Amino acid sequence: MAYRDNVQAVADRLRIPNPLQENDIKILSLTFDTVDGGEIVIEATNMNLAGRLFFQDAFSGPGFRACEVEFFEPFFKRAEEYFAELWHDRANRALLSAFSVASYVVIDWKKM
Repeated sequence: MAYRDNVQAVADRLRIPNPLQENDIKILSLTFDTVDGGEIVIEATNMNLAGRLFFQDAFSGPGFRACEVEFFEPFFKRAEEYFAELWHDRANRALLSAFSVASYVVIDWKKM
């Protein structure tokens, strides 16, 4: 499936209207810890609503929110499938390029 179709499918599953709005996304920021000891912080912007939706879908559920997630092969595969055609052009996309150098991500959830 194409990226837009994947975003729509996740929005439908989470019962979030599309186009996405900031108040529907529960993630404030993502901090990727890199394999060389650095950090890449992705703050909330309108440009990364769908990217944050991916993490919201992957790492939350009824009564559950992961805050720190180590990357592993099945997660990379899931990300590649979700971001579809954008995955191969990730060098120019901050959130996606962070995947290339990160070992885990810290998810900062909005206070509810």
